Amino acid sequence: MLDAYEEIEEVEEVEEVEEVEEVEVEESPIVGFLDNIKNLDESQLSHISYEVNAMMQKAKADKLSSVRSKINDLVKESGFSANEIFGGAKENVSLEKEKRALVASVKEMKYFNPSNESEKWSGRGRPPAWYKMYVEGGGDITEILI
Repeated sequence: MLDAYEEIEEVEEVEEVEEVEEVEVEESPIVGFLDNIKNLDESQLSHISYEVNAMMQKAKADKLSSVRSKINDLVKESGFSANEIFGGAKENVSLEKEKRALVASVKEMKYFNPSNESEKWSGRGRPPAWYKMYVEGGGDITEILI
């Protein structure tokens, strides 16, 4: 059985909870917006989707621009060059190697696709599907040599 002191504490706790429940929570503007778009047709929803995507892309571009600006400011303040910080000089060397490899691979092509002469194969690695079909169909590989 509860004594009078415990009953008073229990009543005070209930009153505190009731006070909390009476506080009104403002409705988010997005909730009202979502209620309004429920009755739109597909075309209208598509237009809203397009506009939202455009806004998201702009926000992302603005954020990227801001980040780049902050990075540029930090690089200037540091006294180092961007290449020293981010290793750009090394990347340029590897890009040059890739360019040379690409030029070399283009020069070394041995076979062309008779159905589409823009498709070529060096003769190394796995043969392309068009080469396999040509050979399996009885084609003479000397006719498709470059």
